[in-house]
Amino acid sequence: MLHYTRAVCKFGFPFIGGYLLSIRPRCKHEDKLNNEKRYKKVHKLIKRLSKDLKVDFIIEGEENIPKDGLVLYTPNHLSFYDPLAFLSFYEKPITFVAKTEISHYPVIGVCVNYLRGYFMDREDMKGSLKVMNNVQERLESGDQSWFIYPEGKRNRDPLHKMNDFHYGSYRNPMRAKVPIVPVAIYGTFRVLKLRPQYKKYPIFVKYLKPLYPEEYENMTSQEVAKYCQDQVQKALSFDIRRKDAEYMKSQCKHYKTNLVY
Repeated sequence: MLHYTRAVCKFGFPFIGGYLLSIRPRCKHEDKLNNEKRYKKVHKLIKRLSKDLKVDFIIEGEENIPKDGLVLYTPNHLSFYDPLAFLSFYEKPITFVAKTEISHYPVIGVCVNYLRGYFMDREDMKGSLKVMNNVQERLESGDQSWFIYPEGKRNRDPLHKMNDFHYGSYRNPMRAKVPIVPVAIYGTFRVLKLRPQYKKYPIFVKYLKPLYPEEYENMTSQEVAKYCQDQVQKALSFDIRRKDAEYMKSQCKHYKTNLVY
């Protein structure tokens, strides 16, 4: 509990000023600020939140991020903190497709709404198709890059195999002909837990080899989804989980993991 009490004390006033007085009231006025200005506000606020929660980001593979143009990022999904993690360190304007339930969450929901993201009910096929068509239109118009979680739901056991990636997450971005970057993320599941508490909360992020339009033009969306899933699972199973276990053992002698290499 001390972990959160300390964070609230440090973060309280910036949160009130940045979130309640600036971000939340402007959610409905999307034409007043451009994407870059909106993102800077959110990025600054969430970066401070992660710092006060003692999150330590270990980022690899930044050379795999395309230098020009828009990008579709498709990470695995472990925690409600996943999008906040990316908002903490990613410098360029991004937004998200999130599940409908997130829209009611006080911080994450408002941030996604403020960044002009979309909320999707996967049980509503017609509504989901409309969301993805809108994403395609905005990618084609050069609007902003997107993070989409193709697993569709959180993997509640971080040591288990990931949920299958839904190919519907890729169909429309492929039509928009943007690079697709699979991303592996690990460690976010600890940040919002009350116990146990640690000196630092590592979050490992690894950008993997992108698929460019000329590489996937002869692939189906099912094949692209399978490729991305395999790349992320490989990075988690044979690299990131090992590094995470070593990090946690270095700061906590009694740290235990059921990780099997």
